[in-house]
Amino acid sequence: MAWEVKKVKKRGVNPVLLCKLEYGAKQVVIETCDTAWDGQEERGLDYAKVTADTSWKVEGTASNKVIFLGDACKTDGSADAATDGTRRTARSTSNTVVRKELSSSVDLSGRDYGFLTLKANKAGVYLQFGMGESGYTEYTKDIQIFAADTPQEVKLDLTTLSDSQKDGIKYLQWKARNAPADGLDLVFYFDDIKAENMKHYGTKSYRSGITQYVQRLNSTGFIRFALENWEGGGVVTTCTVTLDNVKGELRSLLASKEILNRRLILMIGFIDDDITEFQTIFDGRIRNYRLDNQVLDLECESVISKYNRNYPDSFYTLVDYPNLVEDKVGEEIPWVIGRHTGLKPVLINTT
Repeated sequence: MAWEVKKVKKRGVNPVLLCKLEYGAKQVVIETCDTAWDGQEERGLDYAKVTADTSWKVEGTASNKVIFLGDACKTDGSADAATDGTRRTARSTSNTVVRKELSSSVDLSGRDYGFLTLKANKAGVYLQFGMGESGYTEYTKDIQIFAADTPQEVKLDLTTLSDSQKDGIKYLQWKARNAPADGLDLVFYFDDIKAENMKHYGTKSYRSGITQYVQRLNSTGFIRFALENWEGGGVVTTCTVTLDNVKGELRSLLASKEILNRRLILMIGFIDDDITEFQTIFDGRIRNYRLDNQVLDLECESVISKYNRNYPDSFYTLVDYPNLVEDKVGEEIPWVIGRHTGLKPVLINTT
């Protein structure tokens, strides 16, 4: 007689708590990039080609594909060969520009950061992004491409602009700030230029795709349940969250007290797990706050309607339970509310 062996997924022992904090009332889309940018400087198509591309995109129907044409020999007779069929002459990739004038201006007041997604065929610092209200270079950012053919999120620090300088953004630009040393074409794709409405923090640094959770989440208080509405339709839950090294990135929300009633989400999981495996343990609204130097304490509140919902406070680890049965390492230690029967105990010590 053979016994069936139940295979249990082994999870990490390095848990991380993640926090998503609503910054703007909604995400502001600066440019969808679904259609090709048609504004180019006077040098025209001999210097750059811009097309809408559906082979790679982040949001919407397409991204923009830009080719800043290099100086290397072109002898294949292709459309981007020089006019003499051998090489391009008296020209350089450097300072080539493609532009977009938006049909209507975009209000970024109160937003500290913008984001876009980019990938390019060469690593290095070749590109500069620019935008403004009356010109293309009122705000500029030189972009480091970390790895060739690898999508990366680019963070645009808009704190250098006052609200009056970014409440009517209308002009966008890409510039080839220098030519690749090999003289070949610089090819890059960009998509989804936006001002994000969520900030991402964690008790440890964590990356999910192109989203980086910055290590600033200091602690969270226990999630507490007020059971006054036990017979009613919901149960009030509260928790506290502490963020370190806040500096000025939330200053516009704090100054106007607009941080109140913003959404806050807490998720727990393991460093090596995909974000889809994380479990949401709190999803509520900020009701009060206190800023002491650069430490921000938030008091949050939510309402849940299912009494039997599990909220894991932490996970079983060998650090906390050195005599724990191995198969239980990494499993959730749940909190439950309501009446439960038939719960199986976990053996945490055999001595």
